[in-house]
Amino acid sequence: MSLEVFDFPYHKVAHSYRERSTRISLGNDWDYVTKPSTPIARIFNLSFASMKFFENPQTLSPLERRFSVDHLDDFYQRHETWSEFLYSHHRFGNIVVRFNSPLEIPEGLTAADGAVGAFRVSLKEVPL
Repeated sequence: MSLEVFDFPYHKVAHSYRERSTRISLGNDWDYVTKPSTPIARIFNLSFASMKFFENPQTLSPLERRFSVDHLDDFYQRHETWSEFLYSHHRFGNIVVRFNSPLEIPEGLTAADGAVGAFRVSLKEVPL
């Protein structure tokens, strides 16, 4: 089965690494740290400056869907936090990920023709 692609490219992205080692403090600034036994799994924090609600989201072109909050919400409902999909990262290429936390869509901006304010989406890499 092929994975669906996260096709909302107009965002900034930061990534972080999760702790994989076990660390035991022995005192006097001495630590015992084990070598990780799990693969690297990164967290990707996507920052969207704005997206938009459209009047008829079903009739949008593929380009307009990339700006549509409705389409992002539909994408989230199909995957929630349990189903994997592909995220295209500018440095790491295509990565299998899941939503790291539930999607939170901000309220619309006043007199902004359906635009919503800035918000973040967190994705978690799924080690293969």
